[in-house]
Amino acid sequence: MDEEKFKSYYQQFGHLVFKRARAIVSNDEDAQDIVQTVFFRIWKYGDKFKRKSEIFTWIYRITTNCSFDLLRQRAKHSHTVQLEDRSVPASESGIKNIEDRDLFLKMVSQLDRKAQHIVYLYYIESFTQQEIAVFLNISRKTVGKKLKKFQQKLR
Repeated sequence: MDEEKFKSYYQQFGHLVFKRARAIVSNDEDAQDIVQTVFFRIWKYGDKFKRKSEIFTWIYRITTNCSFDLLRQRAKHSHTVQLEDRSVPASESGIKNIEDRDLFLKMVSQLDRKAQHIVYLYYIESFTQQEIAVFLNISRKTVGKKLKKFQQKLR
């Protein structure tokens, strides 16, 4: 990847990467680390980007994956998930009808990567099932099944 293109991606998307990472990990320091990791991966693998989607979609996925990877690493090392460190005020979260935020965060951290993306986009980003399907390049039916399975686990 050439340096000018890399710089333009950082200028154009750096703040959005930070915002996305911060929304998942709820910690500015960790979010900054994720920004560095994301842009390292963009630098390293940018030439392999296949242009099947928009560049921001690719960057958004890298950011989401890096953020959840960090949460998974922490959960493995501490054997308990420190949910209070990642809390987001209910008024900002977009979570619909879920009163126990700690349970929600704990359940999300136990999902596979695809399900985490779906749940996050639906409950936090307020995407519709159809928008999620288009964004993740999967069927709307798959999105619905993953959400239903997650909702059943919450009960």
